[in-house]
Amino acid sequence: MLKFFSRNTSDHPFADLKVARELLAAIASGDSLASLEDLIHWLQSVRGEAAFKANHRAQALLLIDETAQMHVRRLARDYLGSTRLLKQQEMRIWNAVDTYLKEASISFTVALEQLAADSRATDATKSTLALLAVRDLRMLATQLKWMHLRYGPVDTSLWSMVSRVYAVAEQTRISQLPVVAYPSLPGETTMQRELLRLFMFAACSPDTLVPVEMELAERLIAHFAPRFAAAGEPSAATPYWVDLGAAAAPRRGAVPAEAVGPIGYFGAASAYSGLLTLAAEIRAAGAVPSQLSLGGTYETEHVLPVLDHLEQHWSPKLPERKYIRQSAKLRLTVTRGFDGVLDVLQLPAGQVPEGEEIESWIMEDISAGGFGALVPAIKQDWLHIGCLLGLHYEGGSHWSVGIVRRLVRSGGQQANVGLEVLSRAAVPVELRIKTDYGLSLDSEVGVLLPALRTDEELRLLLRPGVYDAGQTFKIERAGGDRLLVPARTVERGNDYELLAVRESRQT
Repeated sequence: MLKFFSRNTSDHPFADLKVARELLAAIASGDSLASLEDLIHWLQSVRGEAAFKANHRAQALLLIDETAQMHVRRLARDYLGSTRLLKQQEMRIWNAVDTYLKEASISFTVALEQLAADSRATDATKSTLALLAVRDLRMLATQLKWMHLRYGPVDTSLWSMVSRVYAVAEQTRISQLPVVAYPSLPGETTMQRELLRLFMFAACSPDTLVPVEMELAERLIAHFAPRFAAAGEPSAATPYWVDLGAAAAPRRGAVPAEAVGPIGYFGAASAYSGLLTLAAEIRAAGAVPSQLSLGGTYETEHVLPVLDHLEQHWSPKLPERKYIRQSAKLRLTVTRGFDGVLDVLQLPAGQVPEGEEIESWIMEDISAGGFGALVPAIKQDWLHIGCLLGLHYEGGSHWSVGIVRRLVRSGGQQANVGLEVLSRAAVPVELRIKTDYGLSLDSEVGVLLPALRTDEELRLLLRPGVYDAGQTFKIERAGGDRLLVPARTVERGNDYELLAVRESRQT
């Protein structure tokens, strides 16, 4: 009788998990955006229900998350795979997924800490703790990727949540306990493996990748995750470190004296050799292995650059700056896209370009290969990794051509960018296309990019679709014609194609 009167009761729909499953089944069949909004409400409601015991709260949250994952995956595919989304639709999807990930992580962390505080822990409780930790870290890893998809600053609260999950895992000794993350996903994982997946993604400079490359990097990291290593001391296999007591991202180099600790070291370890083997197999076969799960079908030209990118960051010898960077404060006049570059290169000497597409940025540092700059105000949402730019330094006498290689939105309309300079003496040229059938009657316009250094190739910028394999390009001039023979395609952008060419003179 005493137990009856002291029992916690609640009229909350999730007080009975059978009723909760019926409610969630109805939500599962609905529109993904609307369903995710409903599930966010239930996350908050279950998290705040005082009558729920820790284990019951944990089970209810796990059920909500299992229902949500289908909708999260569907919306992520829409966001990444469609070029037809209106900006308003794109932002609505991004906000919905981002909000769900944040609310789910907060809910799981609270449930994890409450359940860990229960001194009556059993083997079943430990399995639930391990599952909560695994899903929490997977949520945080997806949240990190989601922030990078819009090149926004990473919220430091994410790293605070990681520290809280790690603290519970250490307290309850569950970091190595294997669990199945989701019923629909085969195979087991552990809290430590998920932690390394998150750290390895953070350490691979995702702000230098375009969204589809971030997705591929995440999939490749998941593929090689069982071979990553964690250690208490630095080594060639574990060159990165993270301050597990501080709200900070993983780093490399010397650990500062002010580190809170404990310090954990990690790295690719044997995954590095596996990555090299995979890249070699793809190059030899000219195709991506069918057993490699990348969440879709991708051509080798999309996968190999990501493998090369990961190779740089997984190598025991970590990437170093090729050129010394120096502080510099100069005003930059910037134009964008192939047509924008062509327009400014064709201006008479000394004439200043005008128009809405001309922007003013501030250079912050410079090296032989490029520079970093502050974008005070992004007027339109056009700035992206791989974007082609025309650049004029304050006090300079000519226009340079560059490509955006790194992008971080620092809040509001500001952004910090890293730019690779392709050429400081670009020249617009008229080209006639030469094939086995003869010389074209019409000409195409290109931009010839003399090499910055003697050991570099001559390069040629064209509009997309101009070049086909087997073609060469003829520049006609009074002093003797020039023949440009394409050697390979270096890069493709939304509105340009960059070729490496060799020159052959004709009389």
